[in-house]
Amino acid sequence: MLTPSDFFDLNHPILADLFADCAFVWEVLPKLETAVARLTHNTQTILGEVMPGAYLSERPIYIGAGARVEPGAYIHGPAYIAPGAIVRHGAFVRENVIVLEEAIVGHTTEAKNSLFMPHAHAPHFNYVGDSVLGWHTNLGAGTKLSNLTLVSEKDVATGKRPTIQLSIDA
Repeated sequence: MLTPSDFFDLNHPILADLFADCAFVWEVLPKLETAVARLTHNTQTILGEVMPGAYLSERPIYIGAGARVEPGAYIHGPAYIAPGAIVRHGAFVRENVIVLEEAIVGHTTEAKNSLFMPHAHAPHFNYVGDSVLGWHTNLGAGTKLSNLTLVSEKDVATGKRPTIQLSIDA
């Protein structure tokens, strides 16, 4: 009913591995750090085009053959950029981001701890934080996806914001 396979085609080898043992889509988010480390082999591998004026940190980053990183883009990483993916001018790719085939992190788009499935597009002026963008997703300009809670007041005892809980009748 709400399993990842109810929402996504998980036949892609990276997705099958990522979503293994996930009962709900959002359970993949804490797995991204380990997945990026495995996919990058904790090193920097550049097989695609990094255009002059783009900046890559010294952190683990994989850029696949046929991928393109345009001028003014900053990949802080760790990050995995699959073959054929595009990181456009002025994009900021922070930690633990997986951008699969033909996906786009667009102009002035920032991504953090997120998964872009094949052909997922955040083409311009987007913030994608702690999020999963499905196959062929296209975000409109100015879309913000983040992990902010609906309630801003912190619990006095724990110092944390409350967690949203869903009750689902099967």
